Amino acid sequence: PRVRRQRQMCIRDRPSMVRYNETITISNITPANGYRLGSVSLTSSNGTLTSSNNTYTFQATTDGSHQTQWYNEIIIQMEYETYTITFNEREGTEVEDISYIITDTISLPGCDRVGYNFNSWKPERTSGSWSNGTTYASGTSLSGMYGDVTLVAQWTAYKYTVIFDKNSSNATGTMSNQTFTYDVSQNLTENAFENDGYSFVGWATSPTGNVIYLNGESVSNLTCLLYTSPSPRDTERW
Repeated sequence: PRVRRQRQMCIRDRPSMVRYNETITISNITPANGYRLGSVSLTSSNGTLTSSNNTYTFQATTDGSHQTQWYNEIIIQMEYETYTITFNEREGTEVEDISYIITDTISLPGCDRVGYNFNSWKPERTSGSWSNGTTYASGTSLSGMYGDVTLVAQWTAYKYTVIFDKNSSNATGTMSNQTFTYDVSQNLTENAFENDGYSFVGWATSPTGNVIYLNGESVSNLTCLLYTSPSPRDTERW
């Protein structure tokens, strides 16, 4: 006698019996972290597969009249999701974005900025496995990460010292070195040197240079030794 064929379908290694013209439905397929749903297909032609809104329906079809079983599999293929690390250098040297997938090992680059020491990268606008509460040093190696993220450079301004030179063996008085922080304006210490026969008019950046900074002037980001630049009150010359 004629009987309906049976179709056996394997879904994640769990077989389900489906008779001719009957259907089985798979829905809400959720990829693992770092993956996206790729293709869904059958391994043989003894059934049909239709899809709608992440729901897949398999229907067994007939191809003869003998009592038997056929096997079919629904192959659900996942693809790697590609993510982007964007860098906010905050006035540092440009750092190229990094594209990666979950199986990549990521080595975080450093960054340079005049007058500053690079501390770390701090995540901002995170997703996936990135956390706002974590910081990453230059050269940090990461694996198993997923999600888009913006990493913001964290800087500490250098401190530097201004040294005052009286610019004459005849001048008297002393002045302590003055500490500055890069990019922070600060008034120069008032001149405490004296030289008989001369009036102090300002500071130069070389022993014979012209006045660049006035007494007590607000300055920032100096990179040189300061020398007194006296002006004679009478005919005496150095």
